[in-house]
Amino acid sequence: MMVPLLSALLVALVASCWASSPEGAIPTFNLEDVSQPPVADGNVRLADGPTELEGRVEISYNGSWFAVCDYIFGIEEADVVCRQLGFDAAIASRCCSQYGYTDLPGILNQVECTGSEDNLLSCPHTEAGYGNCRSYSHAGVVCRRELTPCPLPVGPTIDWDAAYQCINPYYQLFMNINNPRVPGEVSPFLTIANLMDAVGAVWDSDSLVQGMGYFCRLVAPRQPAPGPGVFRGVCDPVLTALSDGTDLDGEQICRFVYSFAMPRPYTGAPYTPDTSTPYTPSTETPRTPGGLSTDYPISFSSIAPFICIFPIEYLSFSESPPLGVDAFQNLDIVTLLTQAVENVLNITSYDEDTVCSAVGHLTSREYAPRDIAIDFMAELLADLYPVANEICTNWDDIVETILSESSSYFYSFDVGVMVDEIPALIALLTDYPDRETLCLSIRTATLLGEDAVYASARSLVESIVNVLTTQEKCVSLIDSTLTVITDTSDEITLDDLEQYSIPFYTGFDDVQEICQYLETSFGPRYPPLQVRLVGGETPNEGRVEVQYAGEWGTVCDDGFDNDDAKVVCRQLGYRGEAVSLGNQRPGTGEILLDDVGCLGVESNIGQCPNAGITVHNCDHNEDVSVTCSIEVTPQPSPPSQPWTTPSSTDNGFLLTRLVGGSTENEGRLEVFYQGHWGTVCDDFWNAHNTDVACRSLGFQGGESFSCCAEYGEGDGLIILDDVDCTGEEDSIASCGNAGPFNHDCTHIEDIGISCIPNGAGTSAVRLVGGNNEAEGRVEINYNGVWGTICDDDWDITDANVVCRMLGFQGTSGAPGSAQFGQGTGPIQLDNVGCSGDEETIFDCEHPGFGAHNCGHYEDAGVVCIASADVRLVGGSNEAEGTVEIQHNGVWGTICDDSWGIEDADVVCHMLGFQSASSAPGLARFGQGTGPIQLDEVSCSGDEQTIFDCAHHAFGVHDCTHYEDAGVVCVDTSAVRLVGGSNEAEGRVEIQYNGVWGTICDDDWDINDASVVCRMLGFQGASGAPGSAQFGQGTGPIQLDDVGCSGDEQTIFDCAYPAFGVHNCGHYEDAGVICIA
Repeated sequence: MMVPLLSALLVALVASCWASSPEGAIPTFNLEDVSQPPVADGNVRLADGPTELEGRVEISYNGSWFAVCDYIFGIEEADVVCRQLGFDAAIASRCCSQYGYTDLPGILNQVECTGSEDNLLSCPHTEAGYGNCRSYSHAGVVCRRELTPCPLPVGPTIDWDAAYQCINPYYQLFMNINNPRVPGEVSPFLTIANLMDAVGAVWDSDSLVQGMGYFCRLVAPRQPAPGPGVFRGVCDPVLTALSDGTDLDGEQICRFVYSFAMPRPYTGAPYTPDTSTPYTPSTETPRTPGGLSTDYPISFSSIAPFICIFPIEYLSFSESPPLGVDAFQNLDIVTLLTQAVENVLNITSYDEDTVCSAVGHLTSREYAPRDIAIDFMAELLADLYPVANEICTNWDDIVETILSESSSYFYSFDVGVMVDEIPALIALLTDYPDRETLCLSIRTATLLGEDAVYASARSLVESIVNVLTTQEKCVSLIDSTLTVITDTSDEITLDDLEQYSIPFYTGFDDVQEICQYLETSFGPRYPPLQVRLVGGETPNEGRVEVQYAGEWGTVCDDGFDNDDAKVVCRQLGYRGEAVSLGNQRPGTGEILLDDVGCLGVESNIGQCPNAGITVHNCDHNEDVSVTCSIEVTPQPSPPSQPWTTPSSTDNGFLLTRLVGGSTENEGRLEVFYQGHWGTVCDDFWNAHNTDVACRSLGFQGGESFSCCAEYGEGDGLIILDDVDCTGEEDSIASCGNAGPFNHDCTHIEDIGISCIPNGAGTSAVRLVGGNNEAEGRVEINYNGVWGTICDDDWDITDANVVCRMLGFQGTSGAPGSAQFGQGTGPIQLDNVGCSGDEETIFDCEHPGFGAHNCGHYEDAGVVCIASADVRLVGGSNEAEGTVEIQHNGVWGTICDDSWGIEDADVVCHMLGFQSASSAPGLARFGQGTGPIQLDEVSCSGDEQTIFDCAHHAFGVHDCTHYEDAGVVCVDTSAVRLVGGSNEAEGRVEIQYNGVWGTICDDDWDINDASVVCRMLGFQGASGAPGSAQFGQGTGPIQLDDVGCSGDEQTIFDCAYPAFGVHNCGHYEDAGVICIA
């Protein structure tokens, strides 16, 4: 449906730009504390809010202004404040100084209103002059002027200004919270169901003008951005033309859209279209690509391929094509899209004159959007038949390739699911009984030629549409898809998806409702009915009346429930809960509806099943009434499984992580329970809780904690509240708490913690008294105090762990008896027993901090292996050469017998490189001199030094120097950051085969970013922005769908499909923000 939504897509483009630009921001009201006459005690004002309706609460007392503390400050207190200010009531209360800090002291630390008081000081509270809250604990409110709905359209005209003024505060609140407050909403007053209804309406329209009208009535009034002026300029001419039965000048609307999408004024100059080649839906075979001009507006690149096609490199592969399918070799999706758009619009360039002329042709003729959209999709699909045919022909070979090389292609999927279930899903989508039958159809059409291919493709598109809009087939397809999803993940269950994800994120109760609504939306259009509430004490309640054929009538209460009430309230512009009140207010006139059965997601009561207009068995004593509310903040319905205390061995039952911190040892605390990550509320949080949480994360203990979402608000479930640990527990789940999902919090109360770092290296361990930085007495930092380790049970394994913490490759000695001098201060550890696999010395077994029977004459030390014990000779740069090692003070070479990439990896790691790209032998970099130190070296790749690998004894070999081993290491110069404001951030670019290119942001996350940052010498990453935040790159897109675990040495060690394989544009270039 590219063409009928042309103007809509352009409007959406400008909306996104407007929302992010300074010009589109709402000015801030800043109330200065200027000299003015004294005000009475208890007067309130709002400060520093984005509008006069919200801000920090400030109250006058004894001639001065004070902030109000946020402890137990809730919606009842906010209601009192808002009514004091002359507003109708409060939409929300706000804690934690969300409207900025102030120097005003805080009072009323515990104010507790019923909501009916006239003045905040009338509520029970602590002594007015006393308050112990800090500057980050001040209360705020969001008020509403009056209890009226937002004016969604009910007639042929729309009051864009009124809609904007009403909706925008909700929109700003929605953007700040960044989480649905009403199930299924994508923004305030716009739900998934609304969008499905709009798409279905456009799809079934008789003309493009009618389709644009549906967009203007069903979507545009529910969106505040880019503003009333833009929607007025686009939609008013459309709605006027439809209402008056006049022609629409689609070309002028197109030029208006260009005027705000492009940096130049709109002159309104008339344009005479070329009518020599009017659009006719294609009935021919696909045409070859024409010569497209590149003078199209660059501003449209974000909505390609629907409006313009930007030139990017042909997808090509330096090695064999993916899965051995030769048709992939020169597949260029962009060119195929270009060809389809060109053929459908009959254009050969994308400048303003050409595009707007085409739009003018289309809007002046009765072309159904459905036909144009199917034509476009059929031409595109026909061009993909060669790939599909080769896949069908070589299916068995492809399966073998998938099974043998699954890590290269489908690293994130279960291979068995890929082979067994995905083909069946495709068959269901296309309405074929199985893969074999679908393949037979494709092969037959290919053999018969281009006409047959196009006819087959068009039939296939129509089959897909039929599947999605036929309830039985749609349910089968979605249910099968959910099964595939759960079969590929151990953490996602079908119950999670059906009981939580689908209801909350779609607004529908189940898959059956989704498919029922799809079928309804894409079927015949319902007759829209205007609705009103009559006879209520307030505007938001009353008897439901609908208008039909110009007459108002009532609705019978048979079967009328809260789902039906929701639709009535939503149609009137209320956003919140709705309650059916039954038959409270008998009406007069005709009873127009009975047996109404809404799902609750419809946008008009006319969409809901009913007995038929004027068909009923009721009298006016059964007239239904409803009450609507303005706002609702429901919590997502959590899974229904009971809370179970985990056993001491069930470490995976409740996982923990830190999110949003600038280092790995701080952030918002999140826990994983029954398939969901969620946050922990800060109520009654203390130092003992922090200690337990930090230890469960592998740190020494807790350093500090912070309330009020200091590390950002979470966006999932709130899983724990009222946590109460003794400090001895192994897991936060073992502490006392209110029970899973049982809380009275919002995400502004998410707890954040900071742990004592121990895995970060030198911040927690140091060497003292040695002759160089690689040796010395071991000292560790615990609770801010440096101390030593006793040498009881101290050995090479313990020393290895310390050396790795300090960034060395391993250890050559573990001396005791204070060889590097006696320390001072406490002896922190004794009887340390490491296995050698620990990340830090604190992870090793020991009696406890401070528990020992030693004196400082027993202080333990280490001698670490520095990279000075290995070097590369004879290469063209520092990252390659013949390997030479130093033994007993003498440099010598290694024989290439059994030499492989694992051995080379270990050498490269010792030298500070990330890994090895090859392990050449036969003295590739020249023959060495001196002794051949090692032969038959056999590393696993995990060793810290080459000396840790299996090998013959030093000097034992059967080689000469023409067998000297070499390595080629991966240099950090193979990755760089571009476009950032400093050296620690930017767009990620990698060098492959001598060419620099970017990485696509698909699946890009903090684990991938951390690997890149460590390659560049940083500690880790604090952010992994996508969407070309640091600007769009040039050159090839080298990698896509990168999937790092976070432990890899280089980005090249992570899972990804293959170099050059992607489905991205440079507007998706990935970036990183490293911890400097």
